[in-house]
Amino acid sequence: MTLLCSYLIVINFVSQQAHCETPRPMVHIETVDLTTRGLTLPSDRIGIVIAQPRLSLTPAEPFQCRVETHPQQLALIDRTMAISRAAYHGSHRTHFTIFPEFCIPGMAGVARIDAALQADEWPAETVVIGGIDGLVRADYRSLISAPRTFVHSASNGADRVAVDQWVNCAVIWIKGKDNTVERWIQPKLYPSRPENNAQFQRMFRGGCVYLFKGLYASGGAAYRFSSLVCFDWIATIGANKPWQWLLNSMHSEGAQLLATIPLTWLFVIQHNDQPNHATFLGELADFYNPIQFPSAGRQGTCIVFANNAGGDAPGRAETYGCTSLILPQTTTFTPTDCYVTYSNGGPRFRGNNLVHPHRDVFFREAGPCIHSFIQVNPASIVPGAAGQSVPIENPFVCPIDVAATDPRTPGGAVPGSVKWLNDTLDAIECLSVSLPQSPLAPAVAATHMLNVLDLRSKTAVLATKVLSLCSPAFTKELSSPLTKAVEKHADEWSTTETEALTHVTHTLDIFRIGFTDTTSNTNGAHAEVTIRGWAVEVLAVRGATHDQNLKHADKHLPNQRRQLLIVSRDNHNSPIGSRDGTIFRNKQVGIQTRAKFNDPSISRFPIGFQELMQEFLAANTPLELEGAVYARLTN
Repeated sequence: MTLLCSYLIVINFVSQQAHCETPRPMVHIETVDLTTRGLTLPSDRIGIVIAQPRLSLTPAEPFQCRVETHPQQLALIDRTMAISRAAYHGSHRTHFTIFPEFCIPGMAGVARIDAALQADEWPAETVVIGGIDGLVRADYRSLISAPRTFVHSASNGADRVAVDQWVNCAVIWIKGKDNTVERWIQPKLYPSRPENNAQFQRMFRGGCVYLFKGLYASGGAAYRFSSLVCFDWIATIGANKPWQWLLNSMHSEGAQLLATIPLTWLFVIQHNDQPNHATFLGELADFYNPIQFPSAGRQGTCIVFANNAGGDAPGRAETYGCTSLILPQTTTFTPTDCYVTYSNGGPRFRGNNLVHPHRDVFFREAGPCIHSFIQVNPASIVPGAAGQSVPIENPFVCPIDVAATDPRTPGGAVPGSVKWLNDTLDAIECLSVSLPQSPLAPAVAATHMLNVLDLRSKTAVLATKVLSLCSPAFTKELSSPLTKAVEKHADEWSTTETEALTHVTHTLDIFRIGFTDTTSNTNGAHAEVTIRGWAVEVLAVRGATHDQNLKHADKHLPNQRRQLLIVSRDNHNSPIGSRDGTIFRNKQVGIQTRAKFNDPSISRFPIGFQELMQEFLAANTPLELEGAVYARLTN
């Protein structure tokens, strides 16, 4: 570095320090007045639809949806727009339709949304926000030059994009009261790590964020909303984060008017593989800090994090997902333990507690789906006991494929127990995988598929019952107002319940090989089966000890119409001993004989899971397994 360069750097640094109180704006905030377009919104509840697809992008910039996935991405747009138009959530229209970052496949995807909005059946006074995949310079020029399209020319005009640059941008479509459709183009402000790792082209850095303002349909109050593209939520541009530039602009406007300017919604569209990263969620504390930018009101601001899916099918995911709404801690929504479709987030779902103390509306589904719901305006809640309300209503999870039959995307609400049961079934390894040397491995693979299908069909109540019957540790102690034991709700189910459900599944898998009429479609125990003409119910229990398991069975199924077969597994998977079976012996004066399964006077009979596994491993055919299990029960 030359002496002259060093000198100029020092001068520049000193100049910046001298003007640190009034830094030169590096992110322009452009306010768009929607009152002239007649876009009014309800003051109490609005309809929102969020697409959550699985993306497959090209490995290098400009990052685009792979060509072979374009048909499914266009189908996603059609499906999402159809769900928005139908407004299944119950609002009179879907006011905001959201597509996460990179979801819209280029100009073809833009044209698809244009056509949907221009159609007569698409309602007026609505907004669509979507992220387009990487646009080459020519396509960006074409996009911003279209009729009724707005772009901040000073920072994002066509002449600002270099030949070797590509553009990642959000498009905000608005259909006004007179059915005119207009578009605002907002390029991403700052590249993420992959986007900054340029091999062939650089990502163009935008310089403008739009702030839209309008009036509610009643009351005369104003709403405002804005949108950021993923990394823009945490990037530092100049002296501030983009959301700070936004709030600073609103604060300056409010200070001049001696008023508070509220921000109603901030939509953050993402393609974020680590949405729970401490850097990402850590911004919430400062954003909602009322001391900063006090004239920019955030007492009711709803932040919408809309992310892409973390897998190819519904289920849990280690990356992506985590679509959620964040609301300030001052909101007076009624707290819920385990509401349908969404949870309260926290360490269980996020791995940290960084959203606390703010309200977290965390959608449990991380796989491909479309979320449809009504968001309740915090300002509309009546204070006190009369204002019982939850943050969102009718939170429906819709399948992207209309032919899908997964219980986690039913086109309706998804109870936590149904979601947990199905997610856990995904991860239960079949005995054919862990014991491929077994002669019955192919047979157990087939019965495992059948049993999983049966279990997936359980309703919320029956899914909970499966867990309550199979685990003595299914309850928790409450100390207030009186000490009492209650069942854990689905958002508290963890390793213990997973092990118990695994035990149930493996038990039924083995029984269904030797006794083909085994079915879990029963209102009593876990399954029903016929053993040599005897109608039997099967209960699988996994707890610390066999004695605990047998007492648990006696407590939960005290009076069975049929004979009850209890398959017990303790912490060590040990065989059930003579002492463990004492409570099921004949109690005759001076005599104790072992209970026989084919004795009509015996209503229940215990067997250890280890013994059942021994017969499974020793058998060469289903008929051998049936005979061996029957012999063990009757000898």
